[in-house]
Amino acid sequence: MSRSKRQLEPPASPTSSVKPVANSRYDALPHLINPNAVYLLSTAGKVFGLPSSTLKREARAGRLRVCRRAGRVWTLGSWLLEYFTAGEVRRRPRELAEVDSARNCDH
Repeated sequence: MSRSKRQLEPPASPTSSVKPVANSRYDALPHLINPNAVYLLSTAGKVFGLPSSTLKREARAGRLRVCRRAGRVWTLGSWLLEYFTAGEVRRRPRELAEVDSARNCDH
C-alpha cells in the first residue's frame, strides 16, 4: 500500500477489531422459520449451525425437498418445517421397550 493511501485511511478503533466470541454454536438466538421464505441451502445450514455437507446430504437422501435454479440449490421455509417435523423422535411406551429388551436378552 502506498504511503498516501495509508494516510487517508482512518485509524482503526479499538472496538472495530474486537469480535464477539461465541462459546458454542448454540449461543445464537433461535431462528424463526417463515413458511413463505426462500433459503439458499448453504444459508439455511449456517442459520442452524450445521456443517455445509449436512443439508446437501439430506437433500440427496430425499429427506429434504430442494429445487435447483440458476446454478444454486434452494429450499422453502415450509419444506424446512416439514423436514424438521418429520424427524421428530417419539418415545415408545415403556411396556414395548421392556418387551424388546427382553427379546434381545434371550439370544
